[in-house]
Amino acid sequence: MPIIRSSQDDDIYQIADIYKYHVLNGTGTFEIDPPEVADLNQRRTDVLTKGLPYLVAVDNQQVLGFAYCNWFKPRPAYRFSAEDSIYLAPQAIGTGLGRALLGELASRAEHAGIRKLIAVIGDSANAASISVHPQILRLEI
Repeated sequence: MPIIRSSQDDDIYQIADIYKYHVLNGTGTFEIDPPEVADLNQRRTDVLTKGLPYLVAVDNQQVLGFAYCNWFKPRPAYRFSAEDSIYLAPQAIGTGLGRALLGELASRAEHAGIRKLIAVIGDSANAASISVHPQILRLEI
């Protein structure tokens, strides 16, 4: 049974593998070339230094997915809004793990002062992301 916990420095290599899969096999990352591990590590550091959550779902030391949020826009009216991002390893897609990550992310984001999570969904074929419960997530497409 996977556990959801705060990410750790040594998770970054498995996070990079998962993200690379999504860059190469979908449009949800909005990237066409997989970033280097160092770049992903810097992005993670940026999230954490803002006091925002960056989570992983782990089973037997294998990262099966990750989730984080970051401030949506710098304008003051958005100061309580963050964009969420959730990515799963291919073998974890369709297992409900994404929904579990979102629930924990929402809880921790609320503790960080966030009142609205916004998903920017880049692939209309991603039915799982589109159908997430509206009380947890407001979709902005």
